[in-house]
Amino acid sequence: MISTNLGPTPSQCIPVGVEIDVNALPEKSLWPAKLLEDSKTVFQKTKREIIREFNDEKWGDLLTKLSELVSPDHDALKQLMFSESEECVYSFDGRLFVSTPRLIDQLYKRLVARELAETAAAARVIIEIGSGTGNLIIHLARQSSTGDLYKAFELTASGREITRIVASQERLNIETQFLDFDQPALTAQEFNGAIIFSSFAVVYCKQPENLLRAILREKPSEIILIEPIFQFFDSETLTGLLAKKYFKVNDYCDQLYPAIQSLESQGFVKCVAVNKNVFGHNPLCPVSLMRLRPV
Repeated sequence: MISTNLGPTPSQCIPVGVEIDVNALPEKSLWPAKLLEDSKTVFQKTKREIIREFNDEKWGDLLTKLSELVSPDHDALKQLMFSESEECVYSFDGRLFVSTPRLIDQLYKRLVARELAETAAAARVIIEIGSGTGNLIIHLARQSSTGDLYKAFELTASGREITRIVASQERLNIETQFLDFDQPALTAQEFNGAIIFSSFAVVYCKQPENLLRAILREKPSEIILIEPIFQFFDSETLTGLLAKKYFKVNDYCDQLYPAIQSLESQGFVKCVAVNKNVFGHNPLCPVSLMRLRPV
């Protein structure tokens, strides 16, 4: 059985913005109304669709805009990614708040940095799998005072190139590398003794147990998963029910938690800390924090 010992709690960070009641959520988001409709629409998360959505559209457009700048640093990347004027809803430790995307992003980064701080100090390498644009790992590298090596493993070419451009501009010690969750080609030299973490990425993996087995074979010191977990959504609350439907409509993988349970029961890994539904850029799909250690 997975341990429920809690690690660092979100209360160590202070939420930003104005707190709202769940009844105000439909005023700020179209998703509750969409999910309550009798619709069988599912947004398939095939590899082809992931590449189209992120590599070709979202991050492809972002890469074009970033490449046109004289100084494509991290501040410039954040300005392109996160509005300072738009208002949106996010969840924090089960509560709902309204703030700007820029401030929400800052709060999330503080939360992740706190989670990694306990063990990252002793790691020789910190690796993010499914790093996207590199926004998170770039922030961690900027905060580092030790000159640690950071690695960003990402499927999309546009995401890796954005990371490379910003890291070069900032003179950060970040390497980028291709990683396909469905066909993880890893080496011990890269992962041995490293801290591995993910942030809303492994939820796109259709066979998470295979991915985790591949990582565990290379003997990392710790794996920190910051992912939405379907089984942690509470069916006895309105937001929990909406979260489960949102998860299914968006075709996210619900097998990550069963995969961890399976690997722990087989003696491959120990889950040493769990914090459920601590933060949601989208309040209907909050992430949980799970800290795993190889056995």
